[in-house]
Amino acid sequence: MHLRGLYMGLTVLQYREQTVQAGDTLFLTSDGLPELFNPAKELLDSERIQDILGEVAAQPAAAIVEHLRGAAAQWADGRPPEDDLTLLVLKVTE
Repeated sequence: MHLRGLYMGLTVLQYREQTVQAGDTLFLTSDGLPELFNPAKELLDSERIQDILGEVAAQPAAAIVEHLRGAAAQWADGRPPEDDLTLLVLKVTE
């Protein structure tokens, strides 16, 4: 499993070509995840998301999405998100 960094495309204009290899995990999200607020009005932010991903990056894609959804719900502590939360996880195989 390789986790080389967190790349989030907030718009098509921020597209960046990335070479992937077998064993890599590709994670894409909308801006709703890093901009999710907790009750103290703190953003979830990219650094926290990278830490959360590091906990489960070796797991299957569906498990990663479920873990991220759970972490987002826990962070928001029952508050509805102010924006959409779109997650896409791709596992690169041979």
